[in-house]
Formats: sequence, C-alpha cells, structure tokens
Amino acid sequence: MVATLRTIFNKAIKWGLIENNPTLGIEKHKMQARERRLSYDEMSRLLPVLCGKANSIDKRFCITSVIYCS
Repeated sequence: MVATLRTIFNKAIKWGLIENNPTLGIEKHKMQARERRLSYDEMSRLLPVLCGKANSIDKRFCITSVIYCS
C-alpha cells in the first residue's frame, strides 16, 4: 500500500501538483513470502491441460516441471 501511495505522490510531484512526497519517511511493511504447493487434485487437473497437445518431449518436460515445483 505504501509503495502504491509513494508512486502516486511521485507522479503528483512530476506533474507539479505537490512539492514533497509525504510517504518518504514511512517504512514499507515487509511481508513474508509463503510457499504453496499444488495438491494432488490440483496437479491431476493441471497436467492434462499443460501436456494435452504437446509432443512427447514437451510432455516429459511439463511433467518434470510440475513434479519439481510441487
């Protein structure tokens, strides 16, 4: 949210609407990255879509990628 406001105020400065950015002293809230893995059901629905019309090499790549990333 702070980043969005900072961008808006910077644009207002560029357009000459204001002189200072009031968000400059505010620290951004750091959010923890969260890791999410596909469930078995999600993976079983995703694989046919990814690999449906691909050739055999592409299918192996799709399957390997999904397994590696989940």
